[in-house]
Parts: sequence; structure tokens; C-alpha cells
Amino acid sequence: MSDANPTQIHAAGEATGFIPAPGHKGQAIKVIGTNSIRAGFDATCFQQALNARSAPGVTDLVLNPDAHAGYGAPVSCVLTSPAHVYPGPVGVDIKCSMSFLQLDLPADQVADRIVRRSLINAILERTPTGPSRGQRSAGKARKVGEALGVKGATDGASPEVLHALGIPLDWTERREDAMHVGHDERAESIGGHSG
Repeated sequence: MSDANPTQIHAAGEATGFIPAPGHKGQAIKVIGTNSIRAGFDATCFQQALNARSAPGVTDLVLNPDAHAGYGAPVSCVLTSPAHVYPGPVGVDIKCSMSFLQLDLPADQVADRIVRRSLINAILERTPTGPSRGQRSAGKARKVGEALGVKGATDGASPEVLHALGIPLDWTERREDAMHVGHDERAESIGGHSG
């Protein structure tokens, strides 16, 4: 906490912290990141997190390590309510987002800190970051040329794009937005694929 940033994050662990909910009503805002990461959040990000946590129906809010000020709510936060999990808000300007990665490893296999760090490093080796602070390329990431990048951005997870990237076609049924439907309860009405 500083004069420029009056919001205090209370440390809860080596890489976690929390901000009490506004008025100390309800679940605290969980903050993911080491002390140095948590120190990098700015006052606007915190104020947006507090405002979003106070929104009707929001029961939990998590600030991820790359959270930053967005349009109303922090980019890279996760909001939950009794009926929904909101994996965005995401940046509308550069199409940034967090990905949910589900592994088939039992929890006891990643309980060891060294194993967990190896797993995190393997993911980081394959995950590039964007063009802002902390940018890095990923040596083990898939190489995507301009034409495929444009096709992916315009067509989304089409069979052609998935094939070019070596991603199984059934991935579209398992991805985060596979269950989103339009006004008529059909994925096709919002550009999704049917099962």
C-alpha cells in the first residue's frame, strides 16, 4: 500500500494474497502472484477489482498475475456468481485472455514444489506473452505464420485451422466456450460448432 495506491493486499502465501471485499461483506478478492507481481498492480486495477466484486451477483473475484486495468473490470480477472463462471473479462483491444488448462494428473503428483515448478516451466516454455512489459517468445510454442494467424483470428477454431495447428477436431467440444449458446440455445447462432 502507498499514497498512490491505497489498496492493501494481505499476503496469504508465497504466491497468493487477498484484498478484503468492499465493506468486508462476502468473500475477499484473491490475488495470485508473488510479492513482486502483486506490487506491480496499479490503483486503477485494484479499484476496478473492488467495483467488479461489488457488482450484483458476483460472489468471488480472482486477480491473475497478469491482471491490469481494463474497461470496467480488470483484464485477466475471474468473476464468479452462483450460476456462472466468467473466465474473462478479457482485453477487447488485443484479444488477450487466460486459458483454463486441465491436466489428468492427480493432485498428489503435483504436491511436491519441485515437480510443480517443472510443470510450470514446461507450460511457460510453450506459452508466449504479448507485446508489453515482460514479453517473451516461447521456444517450444507452435510456429504460426501470418496467413495462418489471420485465418485463426478470422475463422476461429475451424477444422482447417485446427488441422494446420495439429489440434484434434474434438477439442472444439472441450474448449472453454464450447457450451456458449445464443438466444435459441444453439451454438451455431453465435458462430460456434455443434456437437
